[in-house]
Amino acid sequence: MCNNYCGRKKISRFPRRLKSRSVNCIVSLQQSFMPRTALLFLILLLSFIYQFSYSQGKGQLSGRVVDRGTQAPLPGISVLLQDGTGSTTDSSGAFRFTELDVKTYSIEFTGIGYKPRSLFNIVVNVYR
Repeated sequence: MCNNYCGRKKISRFPRRLKSRSVNCIVSLQQSFMPRTALLFLILLLSFIYQFSYSQGKGQLSGRVVDRGTQAPLPGISVLLQDGTGSTTDSSGAFRFTELDVKTYSIEFTGIGYKPRSLFNIVVNVYR
């Protein structure tokens, strides 16, 4: 296992010395691999924990803003969540928030020439 080397010391081929040095070599190999193995295990464990926690608590919220009378899409409307996250509707009146915490939100819609409108108790669930 050691190929006659233990660290930088070459192990002698004499039988009386070989036994004690080979034990030292095995111990030395265990000591050198142990920190690397423990570090690798720790990194893998943390990445799995991060991935698990990241995927458990995120959701998205999307919708479309249209004129009440004509049902025409309203581009450029500001959409603001109560936590300060904001967006603007695109040319088709659509908006989307991703990576939101799973909880209940209130949304405020404002636009030039339109009265501000709010929606309350909008529940965001985990991605499916």
